[in-house]
Amino acid sequence: MNLRQIISILGLSAVAFIGAAAQGEVVSEFATDSTKVVTYNDDKYKVETNHFGDNWFITLQGGAQMLFGDHSKQMDFGDRLTPAATVAFGKWFTPTIGVRARFTGWELKGVSGHTNSIPGNYQGFITGVKDGQGLQGATQNEGATKRNTYPLYNTKMQYLNSSVDVLFDVVNLFGGYKEDRFFHLMPYVGIGWGHSFNKPFHSVGGVMKEQRESNEATINGGLIAACRLSDALWMHLSADAFYANDRFDGQIGGRWGEGILQAQLGLTYNIPGRGWNRSRTTVVTYNEELLNTLRNRVNELQRANQVLRDELANQPAVQEAKETIIAGPLLVTFVIDKWDLSNKDKVNLGYLAEAMRREPDSKFVIAGYADRGTGTSKRNQFLSEQRSKVVIDFLVNEQGISPDRLIRESNGGVENMFYDDPRCSRAVISRVAIK
Repeated sequence: MNLRQIISILGLSAVAFIGAAAQGEVVSEFATDSTKVVTYNDDKYKVETNHFGDNWFITLQGGAQMLFGDHSKQMDFGDRLTPAATVAFGKWFTPTIGVRARFTGWELKGVSGHTNSIPGNYQGFITGVKDGQGLQGATQNEGATKRNTYPLYNTKMQYLNSSVDVLFDVVNLFGGYKEDRFFHLMPYVGIGWGHSFNKPFHSVGGVMKEQRESNEATINGGLIAACRLSDALWMHLSADAFYANDRFDGQIGGRWGEGILQAQLGLTYNIPGRGWNRSRTTVVTYNEELLNTLRNRVNELQRANQVLRDELANQPAVQEAKETIIAGPLLVTFVIDKWDLSNKDKVNLGYLAEAMRREPDSKFVIAGYADRGTGTSKRNQFLSEQRSKVVIDFLVNEQGISPDRLIRESNGGVENMFYDDPRCSRAVISRVAIK
């Protein structure tokens, strides 16, 4: 080992030693002198933000609802109640804030009367009216009519309110995140679009005419009380309301608008992954005595390295050794009674030519052979000549080797030369000629 190699080894050792010390991964007796401590944040208001695919949910619920329209207050309470259904899906971005898309509706009941103090001029989703004059087929609501000065007729509309809501979990907001908390209280607000699936009728001059479906923007809000049954399933009771323009129920009564109030019971399925991770802090501590020992060893290595560098600088220049390639004998075999070169043989002869070019003063013997066990002596002599010739032609014509450097031999048929295998005697052997 020369001086340069010694310096390289010591230098690499020093770098590896320093890197390992800096990372607390020095082996042998120092491996147990460092301590890794993982501390989880116990602040109940702090969690790690999760991936986009986490904390999604699907909600199904049903219940009852009622319309607050132009004449609804004159109806009996039981007549105003209708079924309601809701489906929603959304995501919690933090334990306290979530967003959902909600689709709610079914059917609303109300009553309709005349407008502009002109008896017979009715409007709304009046039941039983298809065409014709007056209010043929309409059903009068007896209870509402008794409370009014003119007849009121039943109306019915099927609708869907689509909304986007923002939810706030106030229990997590004020009490901090707790994975197994049983009760949650969540107010929400949102905006949406209400659509009716049937058309209201307006009576103009006593003639009932069908109008367009209602399509109105809505403002939504409500309160959800939820109970955790498991990580995957929550049960909840909600009070929901939304407000729309006075046109929504098909009547223009001069009110501030239409309102719908719902009370629904349902289930929410929380799609995996669920929950939130606590933030954590990793602390690595080291023995101060160990660190001082490591620093001293690094300094010693640096000093030794510098001494070797100085010695190398004072050494005389060393001439680099010349690379030498020595070509050994090469065996090229042939198919019986053939002298064609295969591609594999050409590749091997190419390497031989490269070695020849590295030794321009050397000559090479190209000796041809045939298998004595097959063919006549005359035929075997011919085959050995053709085989040595085809090798020389390849080296001269394709590899550029001077023919003066090649000594041709044709040995005719011979006994098995290698491993008692006649195939190894159908060959050409190249070797360096003795100078």
